[in-house]
Amino acid sequence: MLYASGSPTPFDFGSQTLNTESTPAVFTIKNTGKGVLNITSSLVISGTNQGEFAIKTPPGTSSIAAGDSTTFSVVFKPTDPASTVKTATLTIPNNDGDEGSYTIQLTGTVAETISITSFTPGEGIIGTEVIVNGSGFSNDMGVAFKNVNGEFVFSDLLIVESPTRVRVAVPYGAVTSTITVMNNLGQAESTTQFVVLTITSFSPAKGPVGTEVIINGSGFSNDMGVAFKDSAGAFVFSDLLIVESPTRVRAAVPYGAVTSTITVMNNLGQAVTETTFVVTPKITEFSPPYAPVGATVRIKGSNLNGTSTITFNGITATVKNIDQYTVETTVPAGATSGPVVLTNLEGSTQAMFYVSPNITSLSPNTGKRGDEITVKGQNLENISSVTVNGAVATYTNTDINTIVLTVPTGATIGDGFIVVKTTAAGSDSAAFTVLESTTLPVELVEFTGKSNAKGITLTWKTASEQDNAYFEVQASQNPAKEEFRTIQRVNSKVTNSSSVTSYEALDATAAKGVVTYYRLKQVDLNGTSEYTKTIAVKNIASTNTPILVKAYPNPFGENQNLNIRVEAENAGNMTVVLYYVTGKKAFEQVFSVESGVSYIELPLSITTLSKGMFILSTELNGETTTTRVVKQ
Repeated sequence: MLYASGSPTPFDFGSQTLNTESTPAVFTIKNTGKGVLNITSSLVISGTNQGEFAIKTPPGTSSIAAGDSTTFSVVFKPTDPASTVKTATLTIPNNDGDEGSYTIQLTGTVAETISITSFTPGEGIIGTEVIVNGSGFSNDMGVAFKNVNGEFVFSDLLIVESPTRVRVAVPYGAVTSTITVMNNLGQAESTTQFVVLTITSFSPAKGPVGTEVIINGSGFSNDMGVAFKDSAGAFVFSDLLIVESPTRVRAAVPYGAVTSTITVMNNLGQAVTETTFVVTPKITEFSPPYAPVGATVRIKGSNLNGTSTITFNGITATVKNIDQYTVETTVPAGATSGPVVLTNLEGSTQAMFYVSPNITSLSPNTGKRGDEITVKGQNLENISSVTVNGAVATYTNTDINTIVLTVPTGATIGDGFIVVKTTAAGSDSAAFTVLESTTLPVELVEFTGKSNAKGITLTWKTASEQDNAYFEVQASQNPAKEEFRTIQRVNSKVTNSSSVTSYEALDATAAKGVVTYYRLKQVDLNGTSEYTKTIAVKNIASTNTPILVKAYPNPFGENQNLNIRVEAENAGNMTVVLYYVTGKKAFEQVFSVESGVSYIELPLSITTLSKGMFILSTELNGETTTTRVVKQ
């Protein structure tokens, strides 16, 4: 097409998408005169939208001979969305004296499209209002952010102020991402991301104070805080905070936190989890750290409020809720060392608790060095040492409630204690008397006590006496906690004798219905003394049939066992002891007998008993009997 200089008809580039460049339009300059046509300077584009057009290639020559021509090209590259039609003037300076500078009008149309050029602010939380600038905006457009899965989440608040400006709110579920606008013209995405402070998930979902929680989301920063809530609803902040990336942080559940949502916060604002983190109970200590059955124990820790059950190694205990950090309980009967499990609505927690030992009986509670003593009680386990009157003893743990020990050679003669010490649960003790290991000046063959209407009658027999001055009858209500007291003195009837001598004493002060423990203190003419074994008698006047014990065969031979016929009104455990006439114990065993008649066989054929006379002593339900037996 021929364009005359200054023609009002422009060269039209047609429609062109914003920020793109058109196909170059090639123009030809032809010299139709007779002289040389010179282009005197560079081609110039001027006018309203001069920056939207550009010389792509300049003329091939600036001097055109008559009849010759040269070409140049121009492009349309719109960048400003402010107006649709763009115009400019192209000027070709030359030496043509008739026409002077040659001008061509240029025009082009910006194709209707949608784009984003900027947005502000560049960061915020869910609900933050963002102004998006661009082009092609319309009332039917949508603005979307992205969620953690990269899917579009659209803004509910959308105000189109103009084709180049729109207001939106960051939608629920959005994370740090680009912003996308879309309508019938297509869609456009921002070149930068909008930073959203939000939490998308956390793990684990529950745990006690101190649990490390991984929080995922976006917009995290090194100056951020992570908070849980306490029972009053106030923030309690995590001391352990490790920001691994803008989308991941590690935080520890702080002391004082209860089940609540998790909040993250920084200069962008605050973001809160959709669900709560369940803070489960945690035991941190016991007060006291160990205790016997029946003792009160305070369990301390965190989130202990609302405790419903407490068990000691499987045995249910009482519950007394004090506050969020303390629960009180009592060590239940039958409890043994093991885990204490506490449960409330939030979950369970457990910690190791040691139940202290409890000695309930010694059999016998007196003995000489080298004698075997059976200790009964509860929780006699995890033992670190057993001592008798201060000396360490050897022992065997036959079960959790029984110890069989040997009185050590270093045990101090006289009254003292057997002490059982455990590795972690403390110790317990019981009164014990270590007897002299010498030939007795008095050979005691019987010592019994019976309740009657007047009190308790104590009787004893001696097989022989040597320089015997007198006996002291001593009594105690609880030998483990109080000393024996002398209640009566009985002078020797014979001083020296080799025949059986009988004695009797009455304790008229014995309390009704109470068990009293008795022993004899035998005193020689020179003042030396010995103690007998201790017997227990309950002061209940009774017409019950006495226990009848008969040993047979008597005498018994080298390879024979000794049999006992027992006739008793009440069943129980009978302690059978065989003594040498010197008082040294030769055999001891506990047998279970039934009410009525029972038969017991003593396995003496496998022992190394020497031939001679022995004292057979039995004790059942507080009643003691003695008889003599002979081995041939």
